[in-house]
Amino acid sequence: MGPRSLLVDSLDDVADNLLIDSENLKVPVIYDPNIPQASSIPRRWDALFREWYMLLDDELEVLLFTLDNDGYDALVGLGPGSTPAGDDFLTGMHIALRWMGHNFENVISFRNLESRTTWFSSCMLYDAACGLTWYRSRKLLEALSRGADGEVEDALNELMSTGHTSGRAWISGFFHAVSICNSFS
Repeated sequence: MGPRSLLVDSLDDVADNLLIDSENLKVPVIYDPNIPQASSIPRRWDALFREWYMLLDDELEVLLFTLDNDGYDALVGLGPGSTPAGDDFLTGMHIALRWMGHNFENVISFRNLESRTTWFSSCMLYDAACGLTWYRSRKLLEALSRGADGEVEDALNELMSTGHTSGRAWISGFFHAVSICNSFS
């Protein structure tokens, strides 16, 4: 499991590149990182989903330009942040596709991923591909599934406060994928 997928009560002396075997973990797991399946998404959120590109202003405009000109794979490792914003966008996108029950195997190449981005981001992208997500994004998925307006707003605000650009980029990728899926349904 990657670093954002497993929350535990305590974990002593975590070293760089440590992979955690959750089967043999001796501390209680307090969070289920599996991406839930969307039962249905209330259509009232469609306008919000279609506005994803508005979050890509200022230093994130490069993502929109690259996406339009070079495609999804060119976003790997691109942009500001310790998790590059392009990776955050792709993670949000993969999680949305998985949540909505769509196949995304060909969205990006996972070949040599570790050499194209940071270790942390590669773990984050692998987690999303394996159907795992982190706490703040899971809260959004659950709130959207329930159609709980206040919970959706709270979850979005929490995500927006993640990192310098990570939250905006993640939400943009998530909304982008949902808007594409909704346009075909």
